[in-house]
Amino acid sequence: TLQMNSLPKLVQIGFMSAACLGSNFNASILGKTIEDEEFDVCSFLEIGKDGGYIEESGLGSFSWTHDQIQQAAYDLIPPTQRESFHYQLGQMLLENSTNCEMKRDALFFIVDNMNKGVDLKLDRNQKTQLAGLNLQAGNIAISTSRFHAAAEYLQTGISLLIKDSWIQQYDLTIQLYDAALE
Repeated sequence: TLQMNSLPKLVQIGFMSAACLGSNFNASILGKTIEDEEFDVCSFLEIGKDGGYIEESGLGSFSWTHDQIQQAAYDLIPPTQRESFHYQLGQMLLENSTNCEMKRDALFFIVDNMNKGVDLKLDRNQKTQLAGLNLQAGNIAISTSRFHAAAEYLQTGISLLIKDSWIQQYDLTIQLYDAALE
């Protein structure tokens, strides 16, 4: 972490975002998580590779050279800001994912990160949006036989429903409960 702290701020932000995406991450998805126009994904990846932090693991895919390096990058995020950082990262990825294919490819990254911010004071619209995203992720997980993950997504979606959801959000509510019963 000390060595990473001496790197430029945008490189640190790149490391923090990449750490939140997991042990393997896609360059195009990473680029959609950072709103600073000065952030250059290619330059970041070169710095990461040259420093021995990450390595290319396929076309456009990268992985951390060691899990402790990923942890050090994650530790750059102040503990009190982690929930917010994850939520904002997922929100940025959602906003920058324009076509259906990208949303499907990035959906699990979006939902996993936004779910880490469920304890934030989300407003009604944010909760509804996130509940709907959890429904989508749960349905995809079911269709790919990832039942444990599906159950987690659907339970999180149900927990986000508002008190009068059976009246105000009937369709979303019934879909979440129906999917959870599968």
